[in-house]
Amino acid sequence: MAGGSADSAATFAYQPNAHGARLFRIELTSGVHTLAATLEPNERSGLVSVNSVVVAADSGHFVYLTIRQLSQLFVVSLAGR
Repeated sequence: MAGGSADSAATFAYQPNAHGARLFRIELTSGVHTLAATLEPNERSGLVSVNSVVVAADSGHFVYLTIRQLSQLFVVSLAGR
């Protein structure tokens, strides 16, 4: 769960995927869910996951946490060998 709507008529849930996450609005009376947002960071290199999604009380803003793992490759040349 990522939060509830300002009018208490819906809740928000997110589904992580390989590129980020999808945020859905779920109507409490009918169970109908609609895609509210696609959460993808601008720079996806090293992306491990998108999680900890929180929707603000006004239902118009949200925050999320991205986890990235980056590494460096060093090439060493041994001269004369």
